[in-house]
Amino acid sequence: MMRLLTGLILLISITFSAYSQIDKNKILAEKRPEGTEFWLCFMRNHNDADRNNPNATQLDLKLFLTSDKDANVTIEIKSIRFKEQVFVKGGTVKAIQISPLAQITSSEIIESGRALRVTSDVPISVYGLNRRKLTTDTFMGLPLNVLGKSYRVMCYDISIKLMAEMAVVATEDSTKVTITPTVDTDGGHKRGRPFSVVLNKGDVYQVAAANTVPCVSNCDLTGSLIESNKKIAVFSGHQCAYVPTDVIACNHLVEQIPPLHSWGKHFYIGAFKKRTFYNYRVLADVDGTRVFEDSKLVGTLNAGQHLERETDKSVQVTASNPVLVAQFSQGFEMVTESVIR
Repeated sequence: MMRLLTGLILLISITFSAYSQIDKNKILAEKRPEGTEFWLCFMRNHNDADRNNPNATQLDLKLFLTSDKDANVTIEIKSIRFKEQVFVKGGTVKAIQISPLAQITSSEIIESGRALRVTSDVPISVYGLNRRKLTTDTFMGLPLNVLGKSYRVMCYDISIKLMAEMAVVATEDSTKVTITPTVDTDGGHKRGRPFSVVLNKGDVYQVAAANTVPCVSNCDLTGSLIESNKKIAVFSGHQCAYVPTDVIACNHLVEQIPPLHSWGKHFYIGAFKKRTFYNYRVLADVDGTRVFEDSKLVGTLNAGQHLERETDKSVQVTASNPVLVAQFSQGFEMVTESVIR
C-alpha cells in the first residue's frame, strides 16, 4: 500500500479597511515574510530508526533561501556546532542541507541551543523542508520583526501512535513561556491547566499530545494558548497525521504560526487542482466568533475552539473576529500490484 501525502497550508489575511497609510505600513511589516533574522526549528517527523522501528526512512532537512538582491546569509545551530555561510544570488533560490541532528525528537524537555538562527545582510525569504519518504511538509519562515508574544496553534487529530505537536523557540534570554494545552500532554500536563517554562536565546521546547487511552478520541492540541514575556517563534502540526482521519495514509504537518495580533477576518481558499476534496479549519481567539463560508453562517466559536469543513470548491471565509485559517490537502491510499498479489 502506498501512502500519498497530505499537507497543511496556513492562510494569511491582509485587510486595510479605512486605516491610514502609517497603519497600512505597520500591518504589512507585521505580516511580510521577508526579513534579516529568523529563528526556526524542525519538529519531529514520524519515527527515527531503532530496534522497534528498523525500517524508518532517512530524514532530509533543508532550508530554501531567496531574495531580490544578492544576500550573504549565515545559518547556525549552536548545540550541534552547525554553521554555514552562503551567498544567495538575487532572483535565485539556494537550497541548504541541514544536519538531521537539528530535528527535535523530545517532548517537554528544554533543548538548549537547538534552534536554527538565520541572518542576512539584506531581506530574504526562508522556507523549511522536513522530509522522510512519503511523509513530507514545508513551512514558510517568519522573520523576527513579525514574531509576537501570544499564539494559538493549529494541529490535527491522532494517527496510530503519532501525535499532534507544537514547538516554541526563544529569541531572547530569560523568556518565560506559559502554555495552556487543550488536551493532556505527553509530559503529564493536564488540559486547560497553564504551565510555564523559562527558555534562553536559541532554546527549543517541543510539546506533544499524550498518547493515552483517555486521549484516543481527543488528542488534538489545536487551540492551545502560548504566551510569553518576550518574542518567540512558534511551530505546530503533527508527527504524521491522517487527513481525513479515516484515511490510513499519514504525513508530517508543520507550519510556523503567526502571532494573534496578525490574524485576519477575510480569507480566500482555492481548491487543489489534482485533489477532489480538501479540508479547512478555522480557529478562534475570541468568544462568540461567527464564521461564514461564502456569506453563509457555518458556526460560532469560543476562544480556542475550531471548526473543520470539507469541500471541493474554492470558498471565501469571513469571521466576526480575527481567526486563523488552515487548508489541508487530503491523503489517500493507493493499492499497488504487489499488494494485490
